[in-house]
Amino acid sequence: MAKIFSVFNQAGGVGKTTLSMNLGYELSQRGKRILLLDFDPQGSLTIFMGLEPESLSATIYDCLMKSYPTSAAILPSLHGMDLLPANIGLGMAEMELVVAPMRESKLKKVLTPILKSYDLILIDCLPSLGMLSYLSLVTSDCVLVPIDCEFKSYRGTDLLLQTVENVKGEANPDLSVFGFVPTKYSKAKTQHKRSLGAMNQYLSMIAPVFEPIPNAIAFADASEQGQPLATYDRRHEALKSIALLADQVCAELNQDLGALAHVQ
Repeated sequence: MAKIFSVFNQAGGVGKTTLSMNLGYELSQRGKRILLLDFDPQGSLTIFMGLEPESLSATIYDCLMKSYPTSAAILPSLHGMDLLPANIGLGMAEMELVVAPMRESKLKKVLTPILKSYDLILIDCLPSLGMLSYLSLVTSDCVLVPIDCEFKSYRGTDLLLQTVENVKGEANPDLSVFGFVPTKYSKAKTQHKRSLGAMNQYLSMIAPVFEPIPNAIAFADASEQGQPLATYDRRHEALKSIALLADQVCAELNQDLGALAHVQ
C-alpha cells in the first residue's frame, strides 16, 4: 500500500520538481515502486521527465474532474518510475473545484484504486496555497518541504507550517511533516550557512532537517535532457545528498511494511 508524500512549499523556485524526480529515481533504483504525480498546471515535472505536456491525451485533470480511469492516464516506466502527468488544463481545476461537491476527497478518490500498485506516491505540488495544494495535503500521509537556503525562503516557512496545521485540524489529522530539505546550498555563501544553521536550530524541533542539496547547474542540465541527474552524471557530488534522503524515506517505507506484516 503506497505512502503518499506531498513535496510542498508555497514559494516558487525552491527545487520541488527537481527533488521529486531525483528522489523518486533514487528510490526506484532501490526496488521501490514509485509514482510521480505532477500536480502543477505548469507541468514542470512532466517536462523534466522528457515529455511535452500539451501533446498528452490524458492527465491528472481528466482523472480529477472527468472521472477518467487513473490507470489509463499513467505513463509507465519512465526512468524506472511511473508518471501521472499534468498540463495547463489543470489550472481549470482550481476554479472548478470551488463549486465541486465532495471536493476534499477528489484526489483521494483518484489515487485509491492504484495504492496497492506502488510503495510511494510523490506529489509535486504547485507553488501556491490554493485549492490544488490543499487537496494534496488532505490526501497525503507526509509533507516533504524543500527550502531554498536564501534567508527569505527560510522565513516563509511559518505560513507553510500554519497551512499544514490547518489541514491537520480540519481534514487530515494524520498528516505529518516528514522533514525539511535545504536546497540550492552553497558553502561559499555566508547567508546560506546562517540559514542552514537557523533551520537546524529551529525547524529540527518540528521535523528532521536533512542534508542540504548543493546548488548545481547539473540538475538543470539533466532536466533539460529529460533525465534524473543520476542518469546524466552518475558521479555528481550532489547525488550523495539525494541518497542520504532516500535512506530516510526507505526506512519509513520499510517500517510501514514491518508494521503491516505484524498486524497480518
